[in-house]
Amino acid sequence: MEPQPLSRDEVKKLLLACRNTTVGIRDRAVLTLLYRGYMRIAATLEIRPTDIDWDRNLVTVHSDKGGKGRTVPIDDGAMNVIRLWAERRTKLGINGHHPFFCATDKDCLGNALNSSHFRRKIKTLQAKAGIEKRCHLHVLRHTGASELLEEGFDIATIAAVLGHDNISTTSQYLHRLRPDVMDEKLKARVWSDLETVKFEKPPMTESAALSELKQHLTELGQKFNEANEAHAANYTALLIALMNKGLITLEDYEFARTKAMHLAEQEFARKRDEIQKENETP
Repeated sequence: MEPQPLSRDEVKKLLLACRNTTVGIRDRAVLTLLYRGYMRIAATLEIRPTDIDWDRNLVTVHSDKGGKGRTVPIDDGAMNVIRLWAERRTKLGINGHHPFFCATDKDCLGNALNSSHFRRKIKTLQAKAGIEKRCHLHVLRHTGASELLEEGFDIATIAAVLGHDNISTTSQYLHRLRPDVMDEKLKARVWSDLETVKFEKPPMTESAALSELKQHLTELGQKFNEANEAHAANYTALLIALMNKGLITLEDYEFARTKAMHLAEQEFARKRDEIQKENETP
């Protein structure tokens, strides 16, 4: 089944479905990082307090899929949601030695969390928000990437925040995720108007021009004698030289070449008549 991102309104309903309790504030912060930090749940739950740069709105992930790490910029709105949990965490007396997202119960305060809690929680929130689409933790990462594409971010930037090493991976990922947006981007590509592009024949070489002239005469069932061939070659060479120096245009050359063929035909006919008369003379 192809991934189907949530709409912005659906994500908002999902996050608002978290209650404003200590657990609800923590869970909303986790889901926000999946969504606006484009993270996976395992990497998110391993974040330490020192991995968050509050001054520069950066979150560093040390161990993501494949053991890779990266630093992700987070927008102000998302940082505010995360900050609410940080403040509540401090009030609970949880120190920096514990994971940033941790247990809140007194008997296990500060302990690491299991992703299974959030896999169950998102189903509860989905039902509460009335979302009919297939909803799972990874869909929030899908949704965040989809929004970046909609907002016009280039694939290289999206690849960086997703932690992809290869842009082609991101391209395939986005095409599966949002084929409508990718298709529209491809259809919207523009190029030069054909009416503004001038297609000009490259300058003809002497041999090419002479070959074309000889082929034309051959098709008429005529043959050049040495004198006529030399005359045609000299005339064609002159035309090519003038055209290549910009003294005549391509149109002028074509006109003169046609005229040359006509004159050559007349010259052939004249010589043929002379030979015929000589043969008829007793």
